[in-house]
Amino acid sequence: MREIYAKAAARATELNRKAELDWTLAGIVVGTVVGFIFGGIGIAGRDDAIGVWGFAAGAVVLGLIGNRIGTGRVRAALAQKAAGR
Repeated sequence: MREIYAKAAARATELNRKAELDWTLAGIVVGTVVGFIFGGIGIAGRDDAIGVWGFAAGAVVLGLIGNRIGTGRVRAALAQKAAGR
């Protein structure tokens, strides 16, 4: 069983993870632009609230979403490569 995981890990490091980085950076850029357009965001909880810059919140949220999309594409490429397609 360990050999299977070791082979999968070796294949994962062989694959170029450029798609993951590209989608993450695209999410950060789009999030920053959307944040500048909409301005600030208010986060409230219990009896207190804080203001957050829109460009910072947008960059973080859309950067994470872009990272998940890129990771999914890398995993799909790994699955196709493992299947021998």
